[in-house]
Amino acid sequence: MNIPVREGETIEGSRRAAFGAMPEWENARVPVPEGAYPLFLTNTTQANFKCREREDCTSAQPYVFVSKKVFLDDIQFRGVISDFHPTKKYIEKYPDGVDVQEDGTSGLLLVWDEDEDYGQNFYLVHSVELKEAVVAKWAAAGEGDAAGESVSKPWVSLGSEQELENEAVVEGRGRFILHLSRARRLFGAKPRAFFDRDADADPCISENDCRPFTDLKFGGLVREDRSVGVQAVPLVAPAATQTNSRRQVNVAAQYDARELSAGARRATERSEPFRAFLRRVRAPCEQALQQNELRLVELALRLLLRLE
Repeated sequence: MNIPVREGETIEGSRRAAFGAMPEWENARVPVPEGAYPLFLTNTTQANFKCREREDCTSAQPYVFVSKKVFLDDIQFRGVISDFHPTKKYIEKYPDGVDVQEDGTSGLLLVWDEDEDYGQNFYLVHSVELKEAVVAKWAAAGEGDAAGESVSKPWVSLGSEQELENEAVVEGRGRFILHLSRARRLFGAKPRAFFDRDADADPCISENDCRPFTDLKFGGLVREDRSVGVQAVPLVAPAATQTNSRRQVNVAAQYDARELSAGARRATERSEPFRAFLRRVRAPCEQALQQNELRLVELALRLLLRLE
């Protein structure tokens, strides 16, 4: 159905003008009255507005009064992410000076919908008439609960327990105990006799029978148990040691190369072992020097080739 929308008026306002009531709310199980706006409030919003479920709002008093200024400040600060942003126009239209709070601003009613009859967990009452009706309804319910509370009273006997006692059935004498028995031979079954039989006596049994017997050869063996205790004790000896701590002093040490005297050097150079050592290492040393020289020449040629 197309509903005309006038300039400066929202679609929701046009629907209200057309039907004379609030629009159909999603998930609402009962019609939403005029002046109520269902809202879903997050835990953060409930904590900020002090309307937490089952803490600030209970089943006995499921509503709180919130000033008009607090709503408008939250909408201005949080913008479109505010849970009360859809109700901004209703909050602004709420008359000032109604139910004046301590801060001098008017208060609106925020009600916790425990059963979510209106489709959300809370609903805002932006109508003075509906607010008075809701407050009066819960006030009357509270008075009814207070009046209906039962008070514990002492029990007063009117003689009924004596009538119950007279009608009760009790034992007037002791019980008789009978014990009946008969001989087993009178049961009708024949007595059974059991005897031993070898395994090979029954051809249907493929088992060997080995009965126990007493062997006289091992009759004189007796097993003896002896209690023997062993204890290992380590050999220890008391010993003590002590290190004397001396006073720390500054000490300097200097090393000098030890050289032979001129006579000792001449005697070593003329000795046959020294000359034999020189003859033995001469050829390897010359070969090593030649190899080093060739290596240096090769490195020099490579360097020249790179430079070119």
